[in-house]
Amino acid sequence: MSANGNNRFNTGHGVSGVFNCANCGRRTRHSGQASESMCRQCDEYTAIENGIVNGGFGDSPEEQAEAEARIEKLMSEVRAKGGNI
Repeated sequence: MSANGNNRFNTGHGVSGVFNCANCGRRTRHSGQASESMCRQCDEYTAIENGIVNGGFGDSPEEQAEAEARIEKLMSEVRAKGGNI
């Protein structure tokens, strides 16, 4: 608690400071990512996966390969931080 009685970890957006990621289960802090239920890495990699599934990379094998490499990097970060994927 801060001196004025406010919890400094409450973002004011209905999300507490620490939560369990709904995807990997690790405890994390909300850091402004789009999802209020996933860690930053899971939020980003699920968005990229969604783009791939929805055809967001069209006929560009290079862009799709870059996206898949980014997913692998993010999943490695999650595992390194104790997430279960």
